[in-house]
Amino acid sequence: MKRSTKFLLPLLLISSLTSCSSNSYHFFRGDGYIIMPSGAPTLAIFNEVSTNEEVIIETTTSNVLAQFASNEYKYIIFDANQGLNQIETNNANYTFIKLLTGGNFHLVKLNPEAGTYPTNNDYVLGFGTDQQIPNKVYNKLFPNAPFDYAFNNGVSDLQGALKGIDENGNLGIGNAKNQIDWVFIAQPALFGLINSTPNFKALYEASACDYLVTNLVQEQFNYDYIPQAGLFVNTSYYNNNREEVVNFLNYVEFQLNLALNHPEVVRDVMNEYSENLEAQQSRFGFNANIAYALQSNSNQFGIVDPNYEFNYNDLKDFNEFLNPASEETNESSAND
Repeated sequence: MKRSTKFLLPLLLISSLTSCSSNSYHFFRGDGYIIMPSGAPTLAIFNEVSTNEEVIIETTTSNVLAQFASNEYKYIIFDANQGLNQIETNNANYTFIKLLTGGNFHLVKLNPEAGTYPTNNDYVLGFGTDQQIPNKVYNKLFPNAPFDYAFNNGVSDLQGALKGIDENGNLGIGNAKNQIDWVFIAQPALFGLINSTPNFKALYEASACDYLVTNLVQEQFNYDYIPQAGLFVNTSYYNNNREEVVNFLNYVEFQLNLALNHPEVVRDVMNEYSENLEAQQSRFGFNANIAYALQSNSNQFGIVDPNYEFNYNDLKDFNEFLNPASEETNESSAND
C-alpha cells in the first residue's frame, strides 16, 4: 500500500468555509441523502454535519447497517469491512468509494507490573464481538493473549464500565481475576476517561504505556491504516449521476483535509453549529473541544489522508488479511 503526501488547501478556501458555513452548498437535498453512525465518522464530513440537517446520524449502528438492504439512501457511511460484506455476500446495491477513518484504537496498560505487551497471563478488556474489527485486529497482533472480556455493544459500554474502576485497577467483571492489565479502547472514549475518571487517569499515567494500534499494525503487517469508516454510494445513483458523485467526493476530501490538518477550522465550524457543548455532543458524538484536542495531537481520530490511494481491491485485501481463506480451508480439512 502506498503512503501519500498531505496537501494544504489555500487559506482563502478555509476562510470562506469558516465564515460562510451557514450558506455552504449542500449536495442532493431531499429524503435519502446520507446516513451514518455517531462518533468519529462524523468528523470526516464535519461541515456537512454542522450545516445540513438532512445528514442522518444514528446512535444505533444496526440501523445504519440495515440501509444496505433498504437501498433508500444515496450515500452510507459505515464500517468499511461490514459494508464490503453486504456487497459481497448480500449483493447490496452500493459501491465503496472512499476510506474516511483508519485507526482510532489504543492499547493501554493499566497495571505497571504488566510486561511490554499483553500475554496470556494478563487480564485484557476490549470491545466488539468476535466478528468485528477491534477483536479481529487485536487477535492478529496478540493471538496468544485474547480478550478476557469484551463489551459486545461497543466502546461506549466499555467506557461506562471503566468509570467504576478502583484505585488498584479492579472492576469486578468477567472472571475472578479483576485487576485489569490492559484495555483495548478507541478515541474519543479514552480521552473522556482520562479527563473525567480520576482512578483511571492515575493508573494510565502510572503505567505510561499507550500504543496507537495503527502503529502496531504498520510495524507488524505493513498496513498504513486499519479500515474503519468508509463512504459507500448507491450504485444505481452513481451510474446515473457520475459528475455529481465526483463533486461530492471532492467535497468530502476537502473536509478530510481540514479535519486532518486544520483542527481549528473543525472547532470553529462546530461552535458555529452550536455553542452548547451538549448539543455538539448529541449531534457529533463528541464536542468541539475534544475534536480540537485530539486532532491537534497526532490525528487521534484516525482521519485518513484524502490523497491516500485505497480502493475496493485494497479493502478486499485487508478483509482477507483479517479472514484468511487458508485458515478456513485448513479448518475444513481438519474436520473431514
